[in-house]
Amino acid sequence: MQRLFAQILIPFTFASLAVPAVAERDIVFAARYYAKPGVRQTTYFHLYRINPDGSGRTLLTSGKHDDTVPRWSPDGRWIAFTRDNNQLCVIRAVGGSLRVVCSNNYHPKNGASVYINFNEAKWLPDSRHLLLPADASKASLIVDAGSGGSRALPAPILDATVSPFGPRVCVLGADGVIYIADAGASALKKLVSLSGELLYPAWLTPKVVVGTVESEGDAADSLAAYDATSGKKLWGGVVTLRKPVNSDLGQSYRGTIAIPGDTQSFILANDVSNSTVRPDNDYYRVQTKTCKASLWLPDSQCLVFSPKGKRYVTSSARDISPYGPKRGGRQPGVWTAQLCVGATVTDPKPRAIVQGLVWVLDADWRK
Repeated sequence: MQRLFAQILIPFTFASLAVPAVAERDIVFAARYYAKPGVRQTTYFHLYRINPDGSGRTLLTSGKHDDTVPRWSPDGRWIAFTRDNNQLCVIRAVGGSLRVVCSNNYHPKNGASVYINFNEAKWLPDSRHLLLPADASKASLIVDAGSGGSRALPAPILDATVSPFGPRVCVLGADGVIYIADAGASALKKLVSLSGELLYPAWLTPKVVVGTVESEGDAADSLAAYDATSGKKLWGGVVTLRKPVNSDLGQSYRGTIAIPGDTQSFILANDVSNSTVRPDNDYYRVQTKTCKASLWLPDSQCLVFSPKGKRYVTSSARDISPYGPKRGGRQPGVWTAQLCVGATVTDPKPRAIVQGLVWVLDADWRK
């Protein structure tokens, strides 16, 4: 227990004194800034805040840790993130102290043996609790980001998508049942089961969720939308993609992303990975009901829209950049990736606001 809390820098309270972020202005991102060639220094992924025009970059975390997958709380006061792939932490929007909320194989309040992928943690609407899905053999938790207390859900869940419109969650249970639940502070209250399959869903409206259904070959994907109130299927179809999924890794992840303020289209993320260290996506814009798709943003690592859906932030595909002089006829290199912002939702060429000897891994825009 002493080791777990040694990383808390100063007393931490979930008080209302934390300064909220400003909507449409704040982006948080995880990046590794390399030392200058010739300088013997190990670098790590840390969290930064920045304005969409590239100004005001602020370091939030530091130390000999890799801090990744930042997620704004709904009220913009807190940022949850994964540390070293082994701990779930939260920090104020302005930086400062951090708290280790939960760690694998140990939880500070109940001592339970838990292995959870913290990259899948989701803020609940109250901006205090986080939902932690798990595999079918482990308990799924709702944890209090302030106190570190937790409550195990009655049945494990594999995935969950929180609605931006209110206290609703689309849940994939370990038993394969997809349902809509009310998101309380310490429990999920099941409201209605969907009448069919739905994976990687997104909330188009307060009453409509859309997602993938099943793969049908390398160049097609089935989509469906459901009424979140009745659970009934509204429409379904097959979308044809221009670029086939690379199946070398034995996986074909696809996700759906809602565009805030747009009920007539959404984004489909298509995995075009070419190695385990370059999990990039092609992003397609898909018309609802007709499922007509057009390639919109190719070969990028992540995609997040601004709260009003007018702009977006993305991390470019990773590439190897020269690092220092050649050695023995060979050019040393490091992985690099830019942080880019699209000026409009239809902008196919976003502008880099973070570039150079830096590897930007992921980002989030304050909701």
